[in-house]
Amino acid sequence: EVDNGVSTVRNYDGLMLAFAETVGRSDREIAMLLNSRGYRTTMGRPFSKDTVRDMLQNRFYVGELPDGNGGWLKGKHEALVPLELFEGAQRARARRNRHRNTIRADAKPSSLSGVARCADCGSTLRVFGAHDRRVRLVCNSRVKNGACSQRSGYLDLYEKQLMEYLNAFRIPEDYQERILEAHRKLQLAYDDVIKRRAALERRRQRIKELYEWGHKSKEEYWLDYDAVRKELQSLSPTDDKDTELKRLASFLKDISMAWQQANQQQRNRLARQLFEAVWIQDQRVLAVTPSSEFKPFFDLQYVELSHGVLQMRPRWDSNPRSSA
Repeated sequence: EVDNGVSTVRNYDGLMLAFAETVGRSDREIAMLLNSRGYRTTMGRPFSKDTVRDMLQNRFYVGELPDGNGGWLKGKHEALVPLELFEGAQRARARRNRHRNTIRADAKPSSLSGVARCADCGSTLRVFGAHDRRVRLVCNSRVKNGACSQRSGYLDLYEKQLMEYLNAFRIPEDYQERILEAHRKLQLAYDDVIKRRAALERRRQRIKELYEWGHKSKEEYWLDYDAVRKELQSLSPTDDKDTELKRLASFLKDISMAWQQANQQQRNRLARQLFEAVWIQDQRVLAVTPSSEFKPFFDLQYVELSHGVLQMRPRWDSNPRSSA
């Protein structure tokens, strides 16, 4: 209020404001609100979440006093806060505490923590669910500001869909030839690895010669030499390609069985190894973005959707599932 040009703050107004704001605000947020309005504690200090918590639970404000045994008894002073408002604040805080105690992906990873994404808005999906309830995945944008209309869905249903997906995954008998052919086409579109390697080797030799002739300082030599070394390391080794393909194919051959037997943490490690993202839409697994290491195998097995995202249905020309 303003009295003769001087701004003053009424503590009673701040007290009523704190109780009224318990619906939709945490103790910390209420403390920030009170401080922004100029309210202070009886000691003249800014409010903290702890002082707000104590204030909101203090039955002194409804005309009671401690009885010395952990309870309360009727006092002689008048209530400052209506009992209905006080009890409503306690219910709001209890609901917030229950919400805070729900299972979160950050506290206990689920199988799709960190990889599940909303296909509508691109946000990550958060894991919610009390200890005695089914776990749900909820779009983070919807949780934060209601900006996404995608509904939540049960994690176990998504896991079942992924299980069916992995069960249907089969490595074609001619996988090496088909993948190597895909690599060759990719290299031709950009640059031939062998030619690039030879050019880098010549460049490294030239750098060495310039240093020996005194045209480069020692510092310049090591900077240039290291840059070439890193670029050479980034090129795919041609000699070990067959061995690497066999190792990855063997891993994928047994992945469905591993997924079925794994716990939530183990499934999460498998999911992170296989996928950069698992896309969820309308309460179903729509597509996946494979990790770069395994993408050639997925390209052979599933229909490409867009930008490296693969639709969750088999290619028409992929090998049928073995009857064995």
